Amino acid sequence: MRYIAEVEHYNLDLYAIKFYLKSHQNSKDKFTVLTNLHEARPVIYTCIAILIDIFHQNNKALLLLSVLPLLKKSKETKGILVRGRKTVLNGSESTSTFMSTFFSETYFEHRNSPRHSFYLMRNKSSHYSLKEIQEMINTIYNINVNNLV
Repeated sequence: MRYIAEVEHYNLDLYAIKFYLKSHQNSKDKFTVLTNLHEARPVIYTCIAILIDIFHQNNKALLLLSVLPLLKKSKETKGILVRGRKTVLNGSESTSTFMSTFFSETYFEHRNSPRHSFYLMRNKSSHYSLKEIQEMINTIYNINVNNLV
């Protein structure tokens, strides 16, 4: 399976990365199609490499990862398989621990929105508050993210 990753750059130095199956590139629902992907590492690692590159180019960047396409609706598998373990975007320590291996908590504050499948890495050198970032996300995606955990 081939994926396409898209990076969007917004005000506040917010960079959002999302991806979809290449075969769904012409679908209006391409970002919400459930793939039942059982091996997510290549996609996640590619997104992480892109986010690292963005950070090297802009050391004030706020990084947002959307992993909705990988999630399954099954109660047994609400997560993605990464490095042989389940990682769930539900505010769990495992998600933060995994992402912290690439984006140190020394430099980034890790937050997520389980309801919207967003994972935010707020650059601690950014002068934008979490409230300002949440308002930006709400405006961009027309959602109500008001309590990133």
